[in-house]
Amino acid sequence: MGNFFTSIQIHNPEQLSKEQFIELFCNKMKENGFVVGNEDDHEISYALAFADNSNWVAVGSESYEAGNTAVQKDAGNIAKMLNACCINVTGP
Repeated sequence: MGNFFTSIQIHNPEQLSKEQFIELFCNKMKENGFVVGNEDDHEISYALAFADNSNWVAVGSESYEAGNTAVQKDAGNIAKMLNACCINVTGP
C-alpha cells in the first residue's frame, strides 16, 4: 500500500497571473454560493498551486481521496464555473 494523491488541473490559457487567477477563482466561487471562511469555521478548503510558465493550475483539497467522487464533482463544477478545461489527476 502506498500514498495516493488526487487533484484537479485547471487550464489557464490566458496565462492569468497568480493574483489574477486567485481573484477570478474566488469571485466565481462567491457567485456560486461559497463564502470565505477561516480555520475554525470552514467545511471545504482548496489549495491552488502555480508552476512558473505553466498553462495549468493545480487544485487540491483535504476532501479529495483516491476513488471518491468529491474531486470528480468539483472538477465538473469548476470547469463550468470558470468555462475552462479541468482534468482530474490521481496517482501514487
